[in-house]
Amino acid sequence: MDGAEKRRTACCLIAWQRTGLLFRGHHIKEYSALSPVLLPGAGLALTLCEVETTPIASYLTLRYALLPDSTPLQAVNMRDGLQAEWLDGAGNPREAIWIQDALKVLPEGAIELNQVYGALEEAPGDITLSFYNIMTQERFDHITLALSPMEEN
Repeated sequence: MDGAEKRRTACCLIAWQRTGLLFRGHHIKEYSALSPVLLPGAGLALTLCEVETTPIASYLTLRYALLPDSTPLQAVNMRDGLQAEWLDGAGNPREAIWIQDALKVLPEGAIELNQVYGALEEAPGDITLSFYNIMTQERFDHITLALSPMEEN
C-alpha cells in the first residue's frame, strides 16, 4: 500500500468512526487545555484546544478569536490562512491525515480548525502547537499547553 492509499483508508475508517458506525467505547479519550491562551504574534486568543484519541486516530480541535487590539492584517490572516501544526516531542510536525473543513468561521466570528492525525501510543500530557500563515509560511506563535482528561458525560 502506498502513502496515498494508506491515507484514503485511514480517512474512511476515521469517517466511519466519527459518524458512529464504528464502536465508540472506552478506548476513546478526550483531553483539553485551559483557555483562553493569548497568541500575541497572531493577534489572537486560543479559546479552545481539545484532543480526542482513539485506537486509529487523534483529533485536534482548535478555536481562536481576534484580540481587541489586533491589526487589520492579523484579521485577514485569521480568516484566510492561519493554520496550526501539532509538534511531536522532538519539535517536528506530526503528519496530519486530514484537515477537515480547513478553517470554519463560527457564528460569533471565531474560527475553528479541525485536524486528524495518526493514533497516539500513549495518553498526551501536553500539546505543542506552532501557528503560521499557510500562504506565506510566516510563523506567529509557538506554545506548549498541558492537557487534562475531560470528564465523561
